[in-house]
Amino acid sequence: MILKKNIIPVFLGAAALSATAAEADSLAYGQQELETAFGYYETRDAYTGSQSSVDAAQIETWKGTSLSAAIRGKLAGWYNGVIRGASSPNATDALIVLDGIPMPFMTLTELDPTTVGSITILKDAAAKALYGPQGAQGVLLITTKHGENNSLKVKISADFSFEKPTNNPDMLDSYGQAVLRNQALVNDGLAPKFSSSELAAFQDGTGINNDWRKMYMRDMFLQKYNVQVGGGGERVKFYVNAGFSRETGKFNTSYDDKYNPDDATNRFTIVSNLDVKINSWLRGFANTNIGVKRINATTKSSELFKLMYTTPNWVADGLLEDGSVITTEGYPTPILGAINYSGVNQMTRTDLAANIGLDFKFDFITKGLSFKAIFGYSSMYNGIRGGSFDYGRVIYNKVTGQYEPWGSNVATPLAWTKGTTTNYYMDIQAMLDYHRVFAEDHAVDALLHYTSEDYRGDATKWYNYAFILPTNRIQLAGEARYGFKNRYFVQFDFNYSGSEMMAKGHQFHFSPVVSAAWVASNEGWFKNDLFTYLKVRASYGNLHYDSLRDQDSRYLYNNVYRAGAGAIVGIYSGFGVNDYRRGNINVGWEKSKQQDYGFDLGLMDKFHLTFDYWRTNQEGILMQSELTPVLGGVKADNRPFTNSGKVLNQGIDLSAS
Repeated sequence: MILKKNIIPVFLGAAALSATAAEADSLAYGQQELETAFGYYETRDAYTGSQSSVDAAQIETWKGTSLSAAIRGKLAGWYNGVIRGASSPNATDALIVLDGIPMPFMTLTELDPTTVGSITILKDAAAKALYGPQGAQGVLLITTKHGENNSLKVKISADFSFEKPTNNPDMLDSYGQAVLRNQALVNDGLAPKFSSSELAAFQDGTGINNDWRKMYMRDMFLQKYNVQVGGGGERVKFYVNAGFSRETGKFNTSYDDKYNPDDATNRFTIVSNLDVKINSWLRGFANTNIGVKRINATTKSSELFKLMYTTPNWVADGLLEDGSVITTEGYPTPILGAINYSGVNQMTRTDLAANIGLDFKFDFITKGLSFKAIFGYSSMYNGIRGGSFDYGRVIYNKVTGQYEPWGSNVATPLAWTKGTTTNYYMDIQAMLDYHRVFAEDHAVDALLHYTSEDYRGDATKWYNYAFILPTNRIQLAGEARYGFKNRYFVQFDFNYSGSEMMAKGHQFHFSPVVSAAWVASNEGWFKNDLFTYLKVRASYGNLHYDSLRDQDSRYLYNNVYRAGAGAIVGIYSGFGVNDYRRGNINVGWEKSKQQDYGFDLGLMDKFHLTFDYWRTNQEGILMQSELTPVLGGVKADNRPFTNSGKVLNQGIDLSAS
């Protein structure tokens, strides 16, 4: 039974406009190699999947500190962390893969744009199949910079910039707001709030007219410093980057007696990449990415914009000598107090990502055979120190002409609390790759890839303690492709994954994907000066998804019980057991049937266009059952989950350069 009706959102991928010559050439000449899943290479002609890429030159045109902002508008199909729209309420953000290692706890805000060599998004089933259930909703491949042969480059940079809103909503002044307030009261049969003399004062400028944005908002100032050293020879290549950035807050603050409420972000990063050619058939590598971020902000920072746009300009504002904050009846949170006298949150986040590996070439066994082994580790520590504070409020009494205490709020001592969150992720990969061309016309590619994952994180709520336990996932993926005369390519991918988040009998799944490409411009009859490149692509796959981190438990097939106090009409009190969410032994994987049809077109080696139409049918979406009666004692929030939802998601991606 379908408990959720089909939803058909149409998503138009952002057009990525670029004048980068390197990217244009890579589209025009199919023999150029490009990096794909897990860091192995293949020719662009042979690639049957759908992806969009951006290189370091395009990223570095953005001088800010945000990597997400640096790639905005440059990757067709990418929008605010989501690739091709959200196909499931349980699957939103794309999987980030940093230097070949999945990073389930990392976001783009933790990476320094200066250190990034390239970013590629994998969009269709043929491109994502090898990443299994974590990549079913899209993959973001991030490769950091590496040293180059026979060179030594030292680059020191300092960037300074300002950020300010380019457009603000027009707001009425005090007079306009007061007139509308009076009219609203009269419409309800009530007396107007403002007298004619008060309206006149607002109109002639002698009354209160606080422009909250001008008073409490300021331009953001950003500064960023980087030292990059890279180079190497035939055997050893290295790259090291040390960076620091500071982003000042957007609110004017003034209170610095007991703490500093100014919102600011400081970030320090170190990236170190080493590649060693041990001999003609063995290469070793080690990559490290460390980031430390410190954020300081007032505890009311998330509410300040709302307050500025919902607090009328005629509301009084100011501070008395005794520390009381002036406000107006009906507005219990004055903006001055919210910014400066509500407390402070200080967060320190440390991210570590590292991997080491060996790359073997087994040409001495058979030409084109290679093997790679990688061990990856990442961890995140987030420490939060919160200082809570409160202040007295006063309002002006028109009768007495004095300020009087208002409400129950009083000045309190500064009280500090602490909290921490820690997560770690370990990844072991082994891949066997084979590439061979026979008789110049027949190209054979095959890949077998094994992955074992283990990660754990802190519980954030009482009901998801299961996430403290290690999460384990294993998968075996494969790819086989045949190409004829560099014109026709057919490919088959599969992924066989297992997860202990499902009950026995539902823990493993098999995901097949088929794809094909025809490079029409390589046909003898196609050659002309106008259309210099044309490739047509198609793919279809049935992927699976198993992420349950947004649910109330990692084991939705089990009933949830929690210890608690027990009591029977006052006779007994002591230990008891609380009955929470019901389990469903048949809960399984969400299924994602994905189609993609596209083409790559080059005109006169100058203009290049990539177009894709895609369609995703997400089935078996996890939803709480509407069939469990609450009359039986099961609360609505505790109903079991079933694979009963469906979403149809479709759209087009278009990029031009």
